Amino acid sequence: NNMRRPPRPAKAKITDHMLGSIAIAGIIGMLVTLYAFSLGMADGGVDKARTMAFAVITLFELVWVFECKNPNRTIFNSNPFDNKTLNLAVLASIILLVVATQIPLFNTLLNTVPLNGSDWLLVVLLALPAAILEAVFKPLAKRIHPKIAAHV
Repeated sequence: NNMRRPPRPAKAKITDHMLGSIAIAGIIGMLVTLYAFSLGMADGGVDKARTMAFAVITLFELVWVFECKNPNRTIFNSNPFDNKTLNLAVLASIILLVVATQIPLFNTLLNTVPLNGSDWLLVVLLALPAAILEAVFKPLAKRIHPKIAAHV
């Protein structure tokens, strides 16, 4: 519970405890997005590559937002769906992602192409490292920097 924790030091930035996590997530997000782009290039050209990269980075961020909810818990040891507003925002984002990639009008407007079932499976699998990385990183960060972890 956030209200039971002591306040952060006055000079501490809100993101101090998250900088390592943000950096690691950024690197992994970049790598999986580039990988999705290369697979799309090999399978269907630049439009498919762009669509695959767009879908992967979007879904990666939507998975990672659940990890950012609580600096001390991961989605594997908490209820990630207890925030109805966040759930609705993520659901709306997923719907918009599907609209942007599957509806011909939006394909034309956004230069995307429809993805098939195996493409979507790949997109989901490439987005999962966001959750896995945080499940490993959070406990590790507490061991390495207990002083910082005490304030998150």
